[in-house]
Amino acid sequence: MSALTFESVCLCQYLFLQEGPFNACVLRSPDSAGALELALHGVASVLPPGSPLWVFGDVRAGVLNAVKALRPLFKLQKPVQELGEVRVVRALRTSAAPTAPLEAWLRSESVEILGRRREWCSMPGLFAGGLVDVMTRHLLDQLQAVDSLPREHPSTPPWSLRGPDCRVLDFACGSGVLAAGVRQLWPEARLVLLDADAVALEAARRNVPGAEEVVLADGLGGLGAAEAAAEPFDLIVSNPPVHRGHADDLSVLMRLISEAPARLRPRGELWLVSQEHVPTGQLFELARKSQPGSALLVTEMVPTADGRFTIWKSGAAKRGRMTRGVDLMAGAMIPPQISWRLFLCQCIPWPPLGRAHACLVS
Repeated sequence: MSALTFESVCLCQYLFLQEGPFNACVLRSPDSAGALELALHGVASVLPPGSPLWVFGDVRAGVLNAVKALRPLFKLQKPVQELGEVRVVRALRTSAAPTAPLEAWLRSESVEILGRRREWCSMPGLFAGGLVDVMTRHLLDQLQAVDSLPREHPSTPPWSLRGPDCRVLDFACGSGVLAAGVRQLWPEARLVLLDADAVALEAARRNVPGAEEVVLADGLGGLGAAEAAAEPFDLIVSNPPVHRGHADDLSVLMRLISEAPARLRPRGELWLVSQEHVPTGQLFELARKSQPGSALLVTEMVPTADGRFTIWKSGAAKRGRMTRGVDLMAGAMIPPQISWRLFLCQCIPWPPLGRAHACLVS
């Protein structure tokens, strides 16, 4: 028997494209009911009847939801194994037919982006249901404010004037909301979309047709094997993930802040949005100390009226350039319940983020 393992690729898309069959599967439980259902149908599409499946995960992240979700594609085999907070659920494939191919899971929605209503493709288990969340909307509003500035205004960023030469990366793009908003504001801009979730990218391809490239990767390092790496970006926009399943995980955000300078043009910028409890200012400061002379400098912070979210605008550091808005340290302090030891641990890179981790045996 040969084993096929994968971590950052999305289990569902990968399996729906496989001819199979495989003899067994080990699945790390996704962190939402919709993603779990989709994953189980993907597994069932390549496992013959009688083949075993093991689903494992943290009880706090909802792994026991698999017990009900297994039916009718799988038959539960008791007992459920326990080790601390981890549970392992074993099941056998039945003869019930899965919903396939992946395109059968596409959902047509209606969303409003920058005042315009449009049709939108989504999939089960995507962030914010694959629609427009309040944080992304706040970032879109800031982009729209730039578009309303006169060309000669001193606050007009250079990248907004580059027309067809402007390259924009939507990092952790999800279903493509930010990229769609950028296209709406600057139709000539060249768009690259990047996400660690292949299912999200399937939706994004449909929502932002004609993008220069769509990249499956868990960070900017994934651009190395893509054509998109050949040319730097004028702007990187992101509503980055800060969780890995149930637990907080700042590694994706930290890597984005640290690696963005190498991917930007000399006057390029990184714009991201984060919740108020996320120590984003501290991460910029850590990057500055570890990369003296090359790190990004925060140029403006734009919090929402209620203080729940903040837009962080940053660019290449220049001598004498000052941060506007609130002070970095005062505006994004680490919550008192989080120690510096924990904070630094959260910044250590974790394995690639993805919809599911699994091992198939053929």
